[in-house]
Parts: sequence; structure tokens; C-alpha cells
Amino acid sequence: MISVALVALLLPITVLASTVVLVRRLPAAVQSNDLDFLRSFGFIFFRYRPQAHWYILVILFRSLYVGFVPVFPAATGQIFLLQVAMLASLAVAVRVRPWRVQWLNRLDILFSFVILELLLAASLVNTVAKPHLKVVYWMSLLLVLLGVVLPVLSVLSRYWRGAEVRKCQYHLCHNQAEAGAFARWLKMELADRPQVTKAVFLDSDNLESLHEMLRSVAQDVDTLIVLGTKSVFYKVLCVGEMCMARRQAVPIEMIALPGYVGLCAEEIRGYERRVPEVACLTESEIGIDEVRGTLEALSEKPTIALPQCPGSSAMGALVTRLVAGEESVAFTSTEHALERFHLVVLADVADFEANAAAHVVAKLMQWHALES
Repeated sequence: MISVALVALLLPITVLASTVVLVRRLPAAVQSNDLDFLRSFGFIFFRYRPQAHWYILVILFRSLYVGFVPVFPAATGQIFLLQVAMLASLAVAVRVRPWRVQWLNRLDILFSFVILELLLAASLVNTVAKPHLKVVYWMSLLLVLLGVVLPVLSVLSRYWRGAEVRKCQYHLCHNQAEAGAFARWLKMELADRPQVTKAVFLDSDNLESLHEMLRSVAQDVDTLIVLGTKSVFYKVLCVGEMCMARRQAVPIEMIALPGYVGLCAEEIRGYERRVPEVACLTESEIGIDEVRGTLEALSEKPTIALPQCPGSSAMGALVTRLVAGEESVAFTSTEHALERFHLVVLADVADFEANAAAHVVAKLMQWHALES
């Protein structure tokens, strides 16, 4: 009989081990756009959020654990072990919120709590029949109370996080290869304005993971500034930031640098073929339909068009427009000459980035002079 049971046990263990292997392979399959893997095993993961794709293991291990509980002969021990399993499952559900559909998370938490209440009632009945088991009853009651406190604390913490003041007033979304110097110059000019009381976020200063960067745009940013260049829509991080800002209704300002052109309808329809790396955004719950919708909306969005060679006055007008939230901005082509020069920065003004880099250097030297 024992040999038959051991052979039968191989089936659930094999399923569990295979699922562990698939869970470990999923991130690499998504990054490499392995469609065969996703079609074959997507049914295991599609119910859960990308960040909680491993939650299937919690369910399987919990089921295996519950299956071994009857091995213990005493009913009191069985009840206690079941309460431990359900409380651990409840804690994970409250902390992670694994299901894609929000009401399923609430339903999961509710069912776990109801089962804990039923187990508490069972332990009470068992204690009445055996008064010497009161210690077990009080331990069970403590576990159930923890099951009540955890969801309440989770809801309160989410409320408090939502009520926090956003940390960054502006987030500069740009392709560093095409607008790195200009983004640096714009950040320095924004930081000099007294109206800018919070941080100006530049990803090259705050390198994080893709998921953390997108979370920052959703939760910590007042305004997303997109520096439109030839290939800004082909940089996955930039597109992810645009999608997240649009989803969270974060205001978006489009600044058209020389050479910027929005995507046409044909480019948007075939975007996943042109940029296969966009598949990695699914880990942050951003699908291709949302990407297309965002690209279409931003390609048609009115922009602030910069001159070919912006100088200090043009940058000042741009920053004033961004800070004051004015509808339009007028750029002048004349620059006020200074009577004396303590520093001269030579640059090819026909090169947009070289011109911006020269202004960054001049700004840094100005700050250095003031500090000294």
C-alpha cells in the first residue's frame, strides 16, 4: 500500500517541479520574445500580474502542504497547521495582489479570511470538548486576528502612499544619444527657477531597473517632459514612460527638437515588428495595444518646436512656458551680448547637441565662479 502511495505521489511532485522550471524560464522567454513558449504555457501565467507570475507556486505548494496535513492524527494539530497555511497565503495575497483583475484579489483575501474563521470555529468546538486545549484555541484566535490586521494595514499603507506628495516636479524622457546634453541643460535651467520646488528627474542621474523607473513615473512625477527626437519613439524605456504617464493621467509636455517627426499610422501598426524589444514592457503590464494607443496620441499631440540653435533666451522662454503652464511660447533669435567675457566656450552651433553641451559647460563654470 505504501509503495502504491509513493508511486502516486510522483505525479503531483512532477507537476510541481515542472512548474518551478517554467516559472524560472518565463522572464527569459518574455525578453527573447519566445512565442512558442508563451503560447504553450501562457495558461499558467495569464491570470497573474507580470510581477507576480510566480504566484502559481504559492497555490501549488499550499495545496501540497494541505494534502499532508491529515498525516497528523490529532485534530487540534491539523487545525493549527491549516491556519498557518491560510495565514501565510493571506499575507502573500495582501502584500503582492497577484491577480490581474482587482476584484479577484479582494475575493482571494475574503475567501482566505472566511476559511480562517471556519478553522477558528472548529478549534473552538474542539476546545469545548477538550478544555485542556485552551492554549491551542488562543493561538488560533491570535492567528485569525493577524489575518484581520494584515489586510487593514495593507489598505492603510496604500492610502498613505497614494496621499504622499509626489517627489519629482518634472521627469525628462529622452533618447540620451540624441538629446543627452540638451536634457542636462534643461534640467539645470529648471532647477534654477524658484517655482520648481521639487526634484527634476533625469534617468542618467537615477539609473534603476525598468520596472522601478516606470513605477516612479506613475507615482512620483507631476509632469512628464518628452524631448522629441528622431528615434525617441523607438527607445523602449521612453515608450514605457509615456504609456505609464498616459495611464496615470500624468500631464505630458512634448518638446520637438530639430528633426523630430511623429510616427505615421503604418509605423504604429507594425511597431512590434520594428521594435521587438517592446515585449519586455509586458512585465510592467503594458501591452502592445496600449503602446499603439500612446504612440498615436503623442504623435498627434501639439508640440513646443525649438529653433535649430537655441540660445539662452530661447531656453529661458521654454522654461518659463513649462513652469508657468502657458499655452504658447515665442522664441527670439537674438541673444544679448555681454560686455565682458571671462570664459568663452567654442562649439559648432550647427550641431544641436554640441550647442547644448556648450551651454552646460558655461552653466557649470558660472556655478563654479559663484561658489568660489
